[in-house]
Amino acid sequence: TNIPRWTLRSRWSVAAVILLLLIPAVYGLFRSTRDTAFDRFWSPVLKSPNRSVIYVGSNAVYYLSGDFVDRYRREHQLDKVESMGREFLVPLGSTDVVSGKDLIPEKDTYVTVGDAAAMARIASLLSVRKKSYDMRFGADISVGDLRERPAILVGGFNNSWTLEMTDNLRFRFAYWHQIEDRFDKSRIWKANQDFTEDYAIISRILNSKTGEILITAAGIGQAGTRAAGEFLTSPEDIDSL
Repeated sequence: TNIPRWTLRSRWSVAAVILLLLIPAVYGLFRSTRDTAFDRFWSPVLKSPNRSVIYVGSNAVYYLSGDFVDRYRREHQLDKVESMGREFLVPLGSTDVVSGKDLIPEKDTYVTVGDAAAMARIASLLSVRKKSYDMRFGADISVGDLRERPAILVGGFNNSWTLEMTDNLRFRFAYWHQIEDRFDKSRIWKANQDFTEDYAIISRILNSKTGEILITAAGIGQAGTRAAGEFLTSPEDIDSL
């Protein structure tokens, strides 16, 4: 059968148009199914059949006794909200004396703003990805919890599990409030006094002590932990690295 040239050209044109339309679609499908670095990092947690646990340590905090604060109230002029009972920092001078009975230790209670911010970002990430999790604080955790499920440890020097589980890494936390290179002890990183410059360790390991995936977001201070939480939940930052 003889087919007119214009018909053949039309068919080829239609085929070319369809091909051009399919290329972006196939490329888009490829991109949507291709794992990013962010996906690969979080994959062992997100694909685990077990609930994850997010654990945040607690800070060593002392607060002034009621008797000490009452004495201060009687001797100083307070503003309206302080006189109504709002908590405030008692300004202590270099010559002021605070006795042991005036300091009350508060254990497993206080979490820093940086730790709370990192925990919230990680919990939000898991929620968006429909991954169930438990939150634990202070003494509310055991080694059994870490053996049975993926764990995300938030915080450094206020989290004993972070220190224990990362002690055999090349870069680890060391006394006093610094990060050291275990292979070269002369290489250390310290935060400045007000923690406006801070450092953090982010890790994802299959921990030999537990047999489960373990992620840490831990700064020397709260600023470093907050930055670590922001990094871990940023696809752009992880992909860039």
